[in-house]
Amino acid sequence: MTSKKEKTDTMQRARVLGGFTLNGVRYESDNIIEADPNVIKNLGSSVDANQSAVDYCLSLKDPVIKKHLTK
Repeated sequence: MTSKKEKTDTMQRARVLGGFTLNGVRYESDNIIEADPNVIKNLGSSVDANQSAVDYCLSLKDPVIKKHLTK
């Protein structure tokens, strides 16, 4: 159980600003991507990792959170 929690702690959330496809998964504007911080960093201006941006998406009626798991 601890190893699963440690893995979750290494994930970062970001608001998707524009639609894109990453490894066959389509992300739309205002989706939340949850991924390794390096993945978020590499997405550059396609996402906003500020907590206020993520909170905005979570406040929407039906927030969409997609986990991007790297192998």
